[in-house]
Amino acid sequence: MPPSVTGETRTGRARIPRSRNLVVDILRLHQRNPTVAHSRSIRLAELADVRCRSTIRISWSALFIKAWAEVSNRNPIIRQTWRAWPWAHIFQHDESVANLAVNRQHESEDWLFWGLVRSPEQQSLLDIQSAIDAFNTAPSESQFHKQMKLAALPTFARKFIWWWNLNIAGEKRGKRLGTFSLTSISGRGAEIQHPPTVMTTGLTFGPLDHDGRMKVTLVYDHRLMDGSFIADRLLDLEQQLNGAVLAELQNLRHLERDSNSSRETNFDRHAA
Repeated sequence: MPPSVTGETRTGRARIPRSRNLVVDILRLHQRNPTVAHSRSIRLAELADVRCRSTIRISWSALFIKAWAEVSNRNPIIRQTWRAWPWAHIFQHDESVANLAVNRQHESEDWLFWGLVRSPEQQSLLDIQSAIDAFNTAPSESQFHKQMKLAALPTFARKFIWWWNLNIAGEKRGKRLGTFSLTSISGRGAEIQHPPTVMTTGLTFGPLDHDGRMKVTLVYDHRLMDGSFIADRLLDLEQQLNGAVLAELQNLRHLERDSNSSRETNFDRHAA
């Protein structure tokens, strides 16, 4: 059976575990973030085929992070954030930072951490995947040290830190929290209908179906953009995945084959 929230089996009252504090914070802040969610079924059969045939593992998360960062780079409004203090205004960030939800086990408890990938559009798929692998396998204490420290603080202190980062921190808000979020449980055969986020946009995707299509949902801050804009950007995302991202993945396969061929040639020479 999966572990309980507290990891304990006693009946009656129990303290809220430290592992849930940041999730509680996100949900509280999400309630104040007027987001709407739109979905699109996108065709990814060719991309899925190339991905499956490659021995270099590139996750769907890496593909989506790269593609949405490219879309964000061409549409600066996606890099804007709503600020409430000292009066309501808009702040535009100079770079995209992906915020990826990562589920980890730490001290026999389920933790939800958030890994940041800066300027993904300027990174290769291999570099993005390397960062994701570190989020999932590197020691939690070193990889998410600041988040653990934040989770250990009392509620009033965490509220102030969140408020400061969301309203006062300027460009550092994006560097500390991200400019868009990505979360998915498609690997478990399920979909997230409306992922909570404090970002201007948040992406999630479901499992690939038998026709090579995938349901992609984009959550967005309705104060900054409208549904028609989001519908067009979902189309841009599909084209980016089946265009530049697919081409980069195909190039990785070609480099992989060339490398294998070179090793075989060198082996034959030594054998002769």
